[in-house]
Amino acid sequence: MVNSRLPAETSLEAVDDATRWLEDELSRIDGIHAVYRRTGRSELTEDPMPHTLSDVLAVLDRGADFRRVEHEVAERIEHLPFSVELTTPMQMRIAEGIGGTPADLQVVSQAPWHLPLGLRARQVAARA
Repeated sequence: MVNSRLPAETSLEAVDDATRWLEDELSRIDGIHAVYRRTGRSELTEDPMPHTLSDVLAVLDRGADFRRVEHEVAERIEHLPFSVELTTPMQMRIAEGIGGTPADLQVVSQAPWHLPLGLRARQVAARA
């Protein structure tokens, strides 16, 4: 699995073009059977991610040499002009768990109690 991340101001069209470029690079690697992707979306979901982040899953051919394919993927993504991370679904799940998403429970506060916290944060920052 490969994650691509582009700057926050990147348009959806540019994200799509960049991720398609990544997919094309991966598709050229001998031993990769298929490539699938999921690009984030801005609304809240059970696995929120911005539109500038894409998960690209490469399915290997049966009997493909995993280490050779992994090495070639790492070499190809090194030269792309945007951030790309080589990972596995399990590594992603662990990282998301540590980072707090996707959560089994997500709470969005609509209450005004956070306003005093923002004021207090500015007061503390002013002292630093």
